Amino acid sequence: GTRIAFDSPADINGGNPEGNREVYLYDTSTMLFTQITSDTSEDSRHPSINANGTRIAFDSTADINGGNPEGNREVYLYNTTTGMISQITSEPAGFSGESSINADGTRIAFESSADINGGNPDGNTEVYIFDTIAGVFTQITDQQSGDSFSPALNADGTRIAFDSTSDLTGDNPDEHCQLFIQTCFDPNAPSTVPTLSEWGLIAMASILGIVGFMVARRRKVTA
Repeated sequence: GTRIAFDSPADINGGNPEGNREVYLYDTSTMLFTQITSDTSEDSRHPSINANGTRIAFDSTADINGGNPEGNREVYLYNTTTGMISQITSEPAGFSGESSINADGTRIAFESSADINGGNPDGNTEVYIFDTIAGVFTQITDQQSGDSFSPALNADGTRIAFDSTSDLTGDNPDEHCQLFIQTCFDPNAPSTVPTLSEWGLIAMASILGIVGFMVARRRKVTA
């Protein structure tokens, strides 16, 4: 609760005279505002901040890094430690936004009408999750009619709540806007990321391999 991310058309620090909607970060301990985005046209909005305030996901129609010349609404990720903005989605058609980032910043849920993985050719609004470590998109919903939107991830990124006008479970034939919850990943599944001890074994094996190679090379030279 020491950092607050928000969007605003105000010229808070003198860096937004155009009055575009920009993303800001407020530090409650220092009472300082940091302007995250700064573009002369288009808008950046809907920021979602992770638990320790080091990652902020948001959507923008601006061409922030030169990867959005079409001006579509795309999802971006800001790293407060490095000050770098990464473009998460980049599609020639459709929009992506309304991000929700999990506690450690490794998963970002968002809505999109783009055909990101080839599973949305009809262009409905579907819910996706992006894994920031693996760089992989997972399409959570897939319906030929109705839309799914406004996702909210839980802390560990294994469950997601969202709105939908689709008949996802057979209980919504009239396709009213209803609230759904989905288990996206098994929280008990073994991690594919090595533990510290496993990293130690990997490092030791690498060192032994290098030493073995050098010894063999020296013996060959001596012979």
